[in-house]
Amino acid sequence: MNWDAIKQANPIADIIGQAIKLQKSVREYKACCPFHDEKSPSFHVIPDKGFAHCFGCGWHGDVIDFIRDYKKVTPSEAVAMLTNGGAEYTRKDDTPEAQAERAAIMEQRAEAERIRRDMATREARDTWEAAGRADPHHPYLVRKGITPHMARQHSDGRLILPIMDASGEVMSVQLIADDGGKKFTPGAPTGGGRAYIGINMGRTILCEGFATGASIYEAIPDQVCIAFSLNNMERLARELHANGRAIVLASDGGNAAKRMAVLADELDVPVIIPPALKDGNDFNDQAQEQGTDAVAATFRSALKEYSERKAMRDNAPAQETGPVDLWATPSVPALPRGLLPPLIERFAFESAAQMGTDPAGFAMSALAACSVAIRDNIELKPKQHESWTESARIWVMLIGTPSTRKSPMMARTVARIKKLDAQMLSQSNRALADWQDNGGPKSSEPRPGTPRLRIEDATTEAAQEICKDSPNGIMVLQDELTGFFGRIEKYGGKSGGADRSFWLQAYGGGQYAVNRIGRGSFLIDNLSVTMLGGIQPGPLRSLVAEAQDDGLIQRFIPVMLQKAQRDQDVATPPVAEEFGDLVEALHELDAPRNFFGVQPLTFSEGARAVREALADEHFRFVLVMEQMNSKLATHIGKYDGLFVRLCVIWHCVEHATNADGLPLEVSEAWQAGLRGS
Repeated sequence: MNWDAIKQANPIADIIGQAIKLQKSVREYKACCPFHDEKSPSFHVIPDKGFAHCFGCGWHGDVIDFIRDYKKVTPSEAVAMLTNGGAEYTRKDDTPEAQAERAAIMEQRAEAERIRRDMATREARDTWEAAGRADPHHPYLVRKGITPHMARQHSDGRLILPIMDASGEVMSVQLIADDGGKKFTPGAPTGGGRAYIGINMGRTILCEGFATGASIYEAIPDQVCIAFSLNNMERLARELHANGRAIVLASDGGNAAKRMAVLADELDVPVIIPPALKDGNDFNDQAQEQGTDAVAATFRSALKEYSERKAMRDNAPAQETGPVDLWATPSVPALPRGLLPPLIERFAFESAAQMGTDPAGFAMSALAACSVAIRDNIELKPKQHESWTESARIWVMLIGTPSTRKSPMMARTVARIKKLDAQMLSQSNRALADWQDNGGPKSSEPRPGTPRLRIEDATTEAAQEICKDSPNGIMVLQDELTGFFGRIEKYGGKSGGADRSFWLQAYGGGQYAVNRIGRGSFLIDNLSVTMLGGIQPGPLRSLVAEAQDDGLIQRFIPVMLQKAQRDQDVATPPVAEEFGDLVEALHELDAPRNFFGVQPLTFSEGARAVREALADEHFRFVLVMEQMNSKLATHIGKYDGLFVRLCVIWHCVEHATNADGLPLEVSEAWQAGLRGS
């Protein structure tokens, strides 16, 4: 069989042009690739060379290869189609042997495709991991009038956007050149991929492109999901809607608007379409032509209209769709991979798989355990020209029904903390016995203290006594935080006010004077408490509704837990022991010192830039939320300090076993992942 003669008799552009619409471009043809989802043409047909190539997904082949993959037939069947009437060709002699041969060939092709995709995905992840912080003055960002958000930058200068799967794993990346040219990792899948800007506060806005999403986010305080193409936007809308997520479709203009309007009617969700513009048809174009306030006004007007229309149809009071009750959203997002220090991530996911629980519960419990293990004199000074410092001190609240197994997760995670605490208590008891043997109060030596690492009796009086001898900080561990709040949520009377003052100071650290009439007063040199506890959604909802606006409950990091799964009757994963060893290493870690004493950690120049960018986002969000929900605004207002505290934890975990001790400078190398969390 003369394959060259067959291909010469069937020009590649003529054949492919009968399958997809080709656009003439000098001596080539361009089209949107039929083998992957895309918006801009990256599929090139080159007649002079007799082949076609997709610069998006990496597909490459001649006319026979095209028919093979487009029609999903064998190469010999593709040749038969070319020589026997194309689509009119029907298989002859379709014996069982021929069917088996075709099945084997298709299976081989599927396996080869899987291997190719896996290799491409690994390449995309390596590209993302190797990328640095994006230059805010990158030509594309300047031209579009947006900030980098989660974007990074390739060594060749191109911007890089992560394309994540539903579990948060990088599946591909999009590279954006100075002139706006976009390419995906060749061969890596993009269908079902997404990138998020912002945190989910009850509603997600879907859009096509990065610049559009950035402009929307800078106008509207909601999470934005970038789909990278119109087809994928529809796919993600159906996925998120099916999972119970509240979504808004932010469509481009033109034909896209018609298609999204049909989808919005089908799903019964709002669709926002940009107004007619002089130049362009998306929300980035509107932001540049009219400003971000105009984008916000477009959204407010469309959402109000949707709410009124829905209210009339349902005969119910009109209400803007959006985040009303933080805990009312039925879908709990999964913990993304790639945000945590590697050991903590492995501990969280492997322990959760064995116990059948949400990895997020293990992850945040682990960060709390690391927090209390790190001495309080290890501080980070985030600003060059201010004395403000933060230690690794966090309050974590696991929120879920009893079936989410909050207590078993916390018990496993703090097992090594309890062991260290028992050792400290034993040493203190021996020291006290020696002191008493040497005369006790009659001796010249002061009574030895009883430093601790954790307590579970969280009465204010008990905590005061323990904190007096524990300047490095303690953990308050509560299986059920309802009891803790019940003891201190006394809004009237002196006792309630004193209790609240103590716990508010315990979050901030520093000296605290305990004044007790008739029982003596004393000074706590450093009142520092890490807190880890669980609570059910119902009681928490009541607490939030009734809470004072002093910020006590807002100091907690709330962690909504997914429903538990069937546990596995297998041995505890070895990583649990590795995590315990990490906790012990952190407990032995000392603060950097020089001739003048303990030195605070500082941010590198790049890390300070990351912190400044986050501070801008937090400030803008607080300004918006203050008019809507002052309690939520108070919580967001803690994020600047919380970010610094998490940086201390990440830095100490990264360098826990360094022979040379803890480096003074906290770099931005891993900070982008923490920012995304």
